[in-house]
Amino acid sequence: MKKLQQIVVIAIAFLLMSGITIFAAAYGKTNATNEKVSFSMATHVGNVTETRIVKGPGPTITMTPIVIDLDSRGILKSIIQPMVESVSTKSIYNYGKQNVTIHMEMTNATLPIEWIVTANYPYDKVNHTFTKPLTPGKSITGLSLEIRFIMDAEAWQRDVIYNGGLRLTEASNGTLLTFLPIQIIHGSAGSGGSFECCGFIGRSFKWN
Repeated sequence: MKKLQQIVVIAIAFLLMSGITIFAAAYGKTNATNEKVSFSMATHVGNVTETRIVKGPGPTITMTPIVIDLDSRGILKSIIQPMVESVSTKSIYNYGKQNVTIHMEMTNATLPIEWIVTANYPYDKVNHTFTKPLTPGKSITGLSLEIRFIMDAEAWQRDVIYNGGLRLTEASNGTLLTFLPIQIIHGSAGSGGSFECCGFIGRSFKWN
């Protein structure tokens, strides 16, 4: 009888571990659509201090400052991936009148940041620069850009965990093309705050 009980316990433990593994894999596949912040990006927009409809030689896009409220997370995100936040885009357009060589940087990098970039376009992953000039109206082909913010226990306790943004510049001379503010906060902690290069009053991003 004791041996049978041991076998049952082992079987239950195996089923539980298998269920957790399958659940985590399924969550990972749906995470991008459910709880990852996606944004649109274009050059020659300047400081994005509020939601803007951006028209240029390419398609019309909407750009808005990103404020991620950790207190509005879904339960699955809080359990499975509590210390990581991501923002992503699949397009960066050149809305200027001349070719540009795009360099990307994160301002005020007070957290470890991971860049995950793939594209059918020459890319310098060390300097975060697309080395081939982009012509007006075109976008980086085959782009998948994800920026991950890695939090530790100390960072998690702060009201404002990250306060900076994604900056696009002309690689040859450092001229600002576009700055997209990004905040990671708890609750309304970011209301009335300002970013490193451009102040604005943020509106919290609510998860779907």
